[in-house]
Amino acid sequence: MGVEVRLLGAIDAYRDGTRVEVKGGRQRTLLAYLAMTPGQPRSIDQLVEVMWSGDDLPAEPRQNVHTYASRLRSALGADAVVARDGGYELAVAPMDVDVVRFEAMFREAGQAGLTADRRLELLDASLGLWRGNAFDGLHDEDWVRVDAVRLDELRAVAVDDRAQVLLDLGRAADAVADLEAAAQRSPLRERTHVLLMTALHRSGRQAEALRAFQQFRHQLATDLGLEPGDEITELERRIVSNDATLAHSTRPVALRGYTLLERLGEGAFSIVYRGTQPSVERDVAIKQIRSELANRPEFVRRFETEAHLVARLEHPHIVPLYDYWREPGSAYLVMRLLNGTLEDRLLNGRLDPPEVLRMLTQVGSALAVAHRAGVVHRDVKPANIFCDREQNFFLGDFGIAFETAGPYRLGDLSSVGSPAYAPPEQLRREPVGPSADVYGLAVVVYESLTGELPFPGARSQADLLRRRLNEPLPSIRSLRTDVPAGLDDVLARATARDPGDRYLTVDDMIDACR
Repeated sequence: MGVEVRLLGAIDAYRDGTRVEVKGGRQRTLLAYLAMTPGQPRSIDQLVEVMWSGDDLPAEPRQNVHTYASRLRSALGADAVVARDGGYELAVAPMDVDVVRFEAMFREAGQAGLTADRRLELLDASLGLWRGNAFDGLHDEDWVRVDAVRLDELRAVAVDDRAQVLLDLGRAADAVADLEAAAQRSPLRERTHVLLMTALHRSGRQAEALRAFQQFRHQLATDLGLEPGDEITELERRIVSNDATLAHSTRPVALRGYTLLERLGEGAFSIVYRGTQPSVERDVAIKQIRSELANRPEFVRRFETEAHLVARLEHPHIVPLYDYWREPGSAYLVMRLLNGTLEDRLLNGRLDPPEVLRMLTQVGSALAVAHRAGVVHRDVKPANIFCDREQNFFLGDFGIAFETAGPYRLGDLSSVGSPAYAPPEQLRREPVGPSADVYGLAVVVYESLTGELPFPGARSQADLLRRRLNEPLPSIRSLRTDVPAGLDDVLARATARDPGDRYLTVDDMIDACR
């Protein structure tokens, strides 16, 4: 069975199904930090930084790291903790870490086309991995705080999504208990309370549904001095009036000159709605920061950064921003509504070379404009490339972008983004520059032409990451003979392990591909 590491609760480890005792806070810190990037080495300097603060740094910290690593190797096995590239690596498959399994099942549950029963099965399995708060006991440490908050928020989203599936299946009573527990954990989370009120009402418990609203309103006023939002207030009115249509759907919500319709998608930090702008009769996409995160500076800063960057980066193939505002308890971006993403297109099979060249030219020119303005996107992938009905391509979602000329924190520079498209330096959480976007765009080109990500024959997730970090991109010509032989050389250079060996600019890569 090998080694399994659990981070969704107290830090824990198992070997061949038997629990392994990991003694002491620093040994648990070492295990957790290595488990965050299984199959990838962490340098000694990185390990020193997370294991000790400046005040308690020992006289010989590097030697102490070796000592703790030796103890961890004794506990887990010499094959599980290995010395590599001047540091240490947890040599397990990523899916042997519960965080990776949770996120994989959560993402799968959100894919289009699944039956409600399959979605419920995936959400049940993913939530069953949780035993407490993420990184319990370490979640206040600087190096893990953002990941801990992100994972706890994804858990809350999964609980809400599961409740929505139960409501869709007509099983409102089955959703109540978990929603009540979730409301206790997140007393300011509006979506959870909307679902709880709906589930109680559909279960014939109208008085309790109204009581849940009163408790939510009281908590919101006490903690933040705010009033409930339009959606939950309208729901309370409909429950009071015993609105017969409540069993089926909620009415559209008016919002500052826009009308919110159905949800298009959501993540840990935001929800995207389809909307309309009646004054000019156009459809829009409205991205809303989750209300329970709206007063946390790090999440509001991400939204404001995206708004300011996109507003400044005018280009025909950057998804345009129409409006942005903040208000107590939330923030909104209003953008052009497009027809789908490149990720959606690839579900129907690979693209023809002329279409890939058009995508590369349009998205690449958008990236080039961003780079000249000092902005690095850092998350170039098919899900962030949008399409219109004429099959033109647009770059969107600058949520983790940063300005190379501006002030930033280490966390701004070291976001992993989406690992399947991130270059080696980003996977190692090192600072990145425009060449990171060159790398990501090259992987997108490869996937668009072949219909699959590089290294599909990897034996395990750990093997896949190791090959991505150490091997050149596989040959496209081995999968498609209708592309020029020189394209392999172009993509190999664009995905070189060393950023200095890649094309200096996206324009250079586009010219080479042409």
